[in-house]
Amino acid sequence: MSYIIMIFLTIFLLMSLAWALLPAGFGVKNFSEKQTQVWRWLAHAVWMLLLFAHFVAIYYLWSDFMALSEIYYRYIGGIVLFQILFLATFARDVST
Repeated sequence: MSYIIMIFLTIFLLMSLAWALLPAGFGVKNFSEKQTQVWRWLAHAVWMLLLFAHFVAIYYLWSDFMALSEIYYRYIGGIVLFQILFLATFARDVST
């Protein structure tokens, strides 16, 4: 895979990670204040899974595990879809 594409995808994943940290973090905080303990735990667990998926994607990108493979693009698409679904379910209220 071209290094230019890898750098672009890394920047994209880091920006996506920042979006998952800040707005989604505020959303999880607001969600947790209004829900029961089980829902709080579930929201935090899914949020941590979302954050972990970004680091795994960056690792796979630079380790050549999925180099020159279309599977990697599906993985990035999955992270984007996961983030959209997470923000639509748990992190709807992102006000501070």
